[in-house]
Amino acid sequence: MIFWIILFILLIGGGAGAYFVLKKDTQTTTIAPTTMAPTTTMAPEAEDELEEAEPEEAEDETTTMMPTTTMMPTTTMMPTTTMMPTTTMMPTTTMMPTTTMMPTTTMTPLSPPSIEKISWQGSCNDAIPSESCGGLVWGSVGGSPWGKYYQFSCKNDDGLESTKSQIFGPVNNNNFKNPKIRIGKDGFNPCGSNKVAVYGGTDKNNLTRLTVKDFGNTGVYTKGHVFYDI
Repeated sequence: MIFWIILFILLIGGGAGAYFVLKKDTQTTTIAPTTMAPTTTMAPEAEDELEEAEPEEAEDETTTMMPTTTMMPTTTMMPTTTMMPTTTMMPTTTMMPTTTMMPTTTMTPLSPPSIEKISWQGSCNDAIPSESCGGLVWGSVGGSPWGKYYQFSCKNDDGLESTKSQIFGPVNNNNFKNPKIRIGKDGFNPCGSNKVAVYGGTDKNNLTRLTVKDFGNTGVYTKGHVFYDI
């Protein structure tokens, strides 16, 4: 209490530059001059009451905080209904492929050539009846007989070909080469309006298509009663 009384006196005095020496329990306390701000003077009784009351106020100020529960807003999800688009099925029409039937053409097979005999110089005994062997000459002479076999067919402009005739030959006359051969009477065409195809070779089982000349050797033979194998 003595300390508080001295402090109270100092506050009342307010004198700047005053020095006091306070002895308490043989200890010297030097108080330096202090410029004191204006204070509120309290009576000693009030101070005692204040000292006594402070612990109670501290106790009054103690507040026990109860835990609070924050309620989060709840969201109720309503079921959503998705409306699916309805599809109206239109009747479908399946178009069947149309087939255009082309008129069929029946190809009439060509008749084979009308050849019974053939003649060449040196075979007059087998000449075509009522026809001579005149003019059936050989074009050249070589070191061996000619020895060819011949066979014929008819062929039209569309490429259709008949079956082949019988095989004739071999055509020989000593060592002569390149004969002129009669296959019909004068002015007669063995294939009518169609062309005559000539096959030949020394192997009667392997005859190939030949390109022969007409009787006068002026062009390729295609029809008629005589040809020149040159």
